[in-house]
Amino acid sequence: MKTFSFLFFICLISQGLFAQAAANENWLNAGLSLSLPYQHKNATELITNKNGFQTTYGYQEAASVNLGLGWQQIQENGWYWNYAITGLAFSVQDDITIIELSSQGIPEPTGGHHITRLAFYSRIEYGKLFGRDQEARIFPSLSVSIDPYYQFMHLTPKTWAGFPRSVHHLGLSLRAIPGLTFQLSPGLQLFVKIPVGLNNLEFEYHQIDSPILTDTERKTHRVTNQLGLYDIQGLLGLNFRL
Repeated sequence: MKTFSFLFFICLISQGLFAQAAANENWLNAGLSLSLPYQHKNATELITNKNGFQTTYGYQEAASVNLGLGWQQIQENGWYWNYAITGLAFSVQDDITIIELSSQGIPEPTGGHHITRLAFYSRIEYGKLFGRDQEARIFPSLSVSIDPYYQFMHLTPKTWAGFPRSVHHLGLSLRAIPGLTFQLSPGLQLFVKIPVGLNNLEFEYHQIDSPILTDTERKTHRVTNQLGLYDIQGLLGLNFRL
C-alpha cells in the first residue's frame, strides 16, 4: 500500500509536468478543516529506573477543527498545485485534580498539569479537476498531498509529585484527496474535499526535567511510521480568483 501510494503521487506529478504549456489561473482559498483520527498515535513512554524512580507518559490525538488559507495555481487542462497552511493552534489550559478532606475542609491538589500546546499544519497538494475544460458548473477532483506539520506540548505539574516535561513532534503525512468543486461565478468557487491519511512518518522528541536523572535519561526520541488509514478530514472552503 505504501509503495502504491508513492508511485501514484509520482505518476500524477509526471503527467502534470509533461502536459501542454498553458496559461495558469491563480486562486486564493480559505476553508474549515475537520480532522478525525482513525489510528490513535502510539503512547509515548519514558520509563527510567534510578533510586526507585519511575515515570510513564502517554497521549492520544483528539478530533480538531482548523481554519486554513492557501494559494492554488490551475492550468487550463485542469492540473493544479495547491500550497496551504491548513491549521495553526495555540492553547493554554489547566488540568487539576483536587481532594477535600471532610474532617478538615481544606482542598488539596493531588494531580494535574498546566498545559501549553502549539501546532502548525501545512499542505503541498497536486491533482486534477475533471471536466473543467467543458465549462461544467460542478466538477470532481482527485489529488495527493504531502503534509508537513509540527506539534509542541509542555506540561508543568501542579503538585510536587511530578516534573516538567516537553514533547515535540515533526512529521510528514501522505494523503489522497477526492473532492467536488462548484463554480458559483467566474471568480468564485465552493469546494468540498475529503483528505484521507494513508501514511504518517514522524520524529518525536521527549524531555523530562528531573534533577535526579542524567541528561541521557531525561531525553528520549524515536521515529515512527504509521501505514494504512491514518485519519480522515472534511474540508469545506471557497476559492477566490486573483
